[in-house]
Amino acid sequence: MKKIYLLACSILAVVSVSAQYKQNPAASGRQSLRGESANTTQQYELPADRDVIYSNDCSVCTDWEFYNAFDEGFTEFITGINFECSTAGPTGPASIDPLASTTGENGFIMVDSDVFGGSTGGTWVENCWFQNAAPINLSAYDNVSLKFQTFYRMWDNGSSDGSEYCLVEISTDGVTWPDETTFEVSEAPAGTRFELWPTMETQDPVNNPTTIVFNISEVAAGSETVYIRFRWKGTWGYAWMVDDIEIFETFANDLNVLKVYNGDIINDFEYTAIPTSQVTDLVIGGVVANYGFNNQIDIPTAMDINGTLVTIDSTYTAGALDTVWSTPINFGTAVGTYTATVTVPDDDEDTFNTLSKTFEVTADVYGHNTDQAPVQRGWDIDDEVAVGAIYGINADAQAGGIQVWFGPNTTAGAACQAILYLVGDNIQDMEAVAFSEEFTVTADMIDAGYVTIGFNESGAVDIAAGALYVAEIRKYESSDRMYIRADVLDEDLGTVNYGPFGSGDAVNWYNGWSWTPAVRLVLDANIAVSETTTADGIRANVYPNPTNGLTTINYTLVNNAVAQFTLRDITGRVVSTQQSNSTEGKFIIDAATIAPGVYTYSVQAGDAVATGELIVR
Repeated sequence: MKKIYLLACSILAVVSVSAQYKQNPAASGRQSLRGESANTTQQYELPADRDVIYSNDCSVCTDWEFYNAFDEGFTEFITGINFECSTAGPTGPASIDPLASTTGENGFIMVDSDVFGGSTGGTWVENCWFQNAAPINLSAYDNVSLKFQTFYRMWDNGSSDGSEYCLVEISTDGVTWPDETTFEVSEAPAGTRFELWPTMETQDPVNNPTTIVFNISEVAAGSETVYIRFRWKGTWGYAWMVDDIEIFETFANDLNVLKVYNGDIINDFEYTAIPTSQVTDLVIGGVVANYGFNNQIDIPTAMDINGTLVTIDSTYTAGALDTVWSTPINFGTAVGTYTATVTVPDDDEDTFNTLSKTFEVTADVYGHNTDQAPVQRGWDIDDEVAVGAIYGINADAQAGGIQVWFGPNTTAGAACQAILYLVGDNIQDMEAVAFSEEFTVTADMIDAGYVTIGFNESGAVDIAAGALYVAEIRKYESSDRMYIRADVLDEDLGTVNYGPFGSGDAVNWYNGWSWTPAVRLVLDANIAVSETTTADGIRANVYPNPTNGLTTINYTLVNNAVAQFTLRDITGRVVSTQQSNSTEGKFIIDAATIAPGVYTYSVQAGDAVATGELIVR
């Protein structure tokens, strides 16, 4: 199966897909959907030996001229909003991340519609642009392409009404341009206008940065005076940023593999960790760009997992990006790391003709996100909020809990709970089927990798083949904050958030945000089994047990006394001790810091001692 996302003369290194439900926050809700992040570059570079005719890293503002349509006499638009040079990025009430371009530290160019609209927005129409101040000489070239890095998030009135446009326009004299009051490609002379995201809908995910290439030969090739302008039209959007602008000579035949998917993100989900019980034949995909000016007909595209090969003949339109899907591949069920690879034949420029991606088959952990989880996402609001991920079940199993990676901005002391939901007719129709005891996030849980939370309140739960479940971590209403480590894109729409994010701040579950949280489902019933030890005057409860992460020992004393916790290895050596003056409390052990094995724990208060075993895997 092949899906073509963009035709004509543009290439976008991003895939936009849709599902039955998208998160469309109201204006007030949109302002609170913010995340703290450390930017990571996800870009698709062109080969170094390509003939670059012109380049500009946007570090010198005087290389560019900035215009507003109202100020140029088009009074149906609003004045006061312009593109600007920046290094800090957007600063509006619902600001997005700054552009993570190759040379972003020395500056980029952006229009910050959100800061212009402020907290309430308006109904005005914004129309502004920037263009090169000095002409570019392309007279010696018959085929040329424009390349740049960019980042953008669409608001589009929250309803995908087609009111936002990110455009590139071409002139050969700096005076004759496409009509500034029109926005469709079809309304401009051929080859003078290109739209970046013609099929995008509200909140569709976009890589940061996205590399975009347009073949501008029809108008620009052979001209001594080429001008390029980047034009924004919209009403109270987020922001659009541009950097690292290049023009290069276009090859006749030049295919590039930009991305690999180990899962059908259109009809299913993509997982980076798959429990062995849930492994099925896997469809892999390859995002292939034709940077050349020739159409590529019936090109054999090789797609394999650890050497199990499928070849798909595909046609790649010049100046277009296609996503090609394999037939299902049977790659085995053994625990280990697997590599999905997509390869196109060598051509005039034979770098970037193959690309690989790894994923894991695990004993019992189901995950969407990578182990790096480079950013963190959360909400700076006091409301009850939750974040989770959707998991499709291929074979009957038991779920014992979840794993979650709390981000560094999480508040120590935040009250949270792990919950598993069965998805009904849609993502806003869910039934809780398993849950942990409410727990307090401790300092040693924060940004310490994955923390395992067992379903100890409900116990392990049977989950059924053919059903969808959401593994969720929830923070209750308080001034505390909960942030989750995440990947910076969610192309399969497997992320689920709960909170006041609907129209009029309606509280419900929503999916489709552009990040993938580190919330994993654990198909191991043992982690939901709590062990209770009693002695005269003491009751101690341990979960999860066995463990390979954080384990909690809850205790209750009949009488006031100092509670002393001791953990010993099989030789009797003391591994850990803790003490508490409370008659009811908990001790926490991080099993990731000690060797696997069988340990003995004791909780002592006065002469009474409760003992038990803790198994570390």
